[in-house]
Amino acid sequence: FGFESESAPFDDNLLSEMEEWDDRQMLAFEKESLGFYITRHPLSSFEKEIKKYASTTTQNVIDMCNGQAVSIAGIANNIKLKITKKGDQMAFMNLEDLYGSVEIILFPEVYRNSIDFLETEEPIVVKGITDIEGENAKVIAKSLVPLSEIRKKRNSSKVHINLSISLLTRELFLKLKKILTDHRGNSPVYLHLIYPEKKEIVLLVNNDFSVEVSDFMQSEIKALVGENAICVG
Repeated sequence: FGFESESAPFDDNLLSEMEEWDDRQMLAFEKESLGFYITRHPLSSFEKEIKKYASTTTQNVIDMCNGQAVSIAGIANNIKLKITKKGDQMAFMNLEDLYGSVEIILFPEVYRNSIDFLETEEPIVVKGITDIEGENAKVIAKSLVPLSEIRKKRNSSKVHINLSISLLTRELFLKLKKILTDHRGNSPVYLHLIYPEKKEIVLLVNNDFSVEVSDFMQSEIKALVGENAICVG
C-alpha cells in the first residue's frame, strides 16, 4: 500500500513454486474463509446422480408429513457428538445439498456405522424418517451411505421383474418397455414369467434394455406391476 518496510523484499519466485490448489482444496478454503462457495458448489457435478438417488431435498423436507421416509443426498458438516445415558456416542450434523441444509440425528448404531466417511467431504445419501415440529424439520437417520458406493453397487446390480402370465397384456409390455428405455444403463434385466401351475420361465432381456438402477426407476415398475414384483441384487 505504498508503505516502506525494513523487512526483506518479497520474492516473486516463491509464487511460481507453490502448487496450485485442486478443486476440492479451493472449495474447502472458500467455505472455511467465507462461509459459502464462490467458484461453484461441490455437489454441482453430482446433481444428475443426486436426483436419481434422493427422494427429496433439504428445502422440501419441511413440507413432508412427520415420520415420512426420505432419502437425501448431500455433504455432512458441523458434526457434534453427544454421549447418551448408556455411555454410547451419538451425533447431530447438518447435511448440505444444493438448496440448503437440514439437521440429521444419528443414534449410536448409525453413528458407529458411519464414522469412517463422516469426516470426509464425499457426498453421502441419508435414508431416514422426518421429525417435523412446527417450522423446524429434522431427519432421524436410519443409514448413511457414500454416493460412490451406491453408484458402484447399482452399476453391478441385476434387476429381476416377476410377471404373472394371467395379467400380461400388450399394453403392460409397452409401458414396461418405456420405463426400461427411459432408464438405460448397464444393469441387466431378467423377466420371470410366472404361470398358474407355479411354473416359471426366466428370460434375459436384450442388452438394449439394460437399466441404471434408481429408486425412481423401481417405483415406476412397482406402480405398474406390483409392489413386490421387482428385486434388485
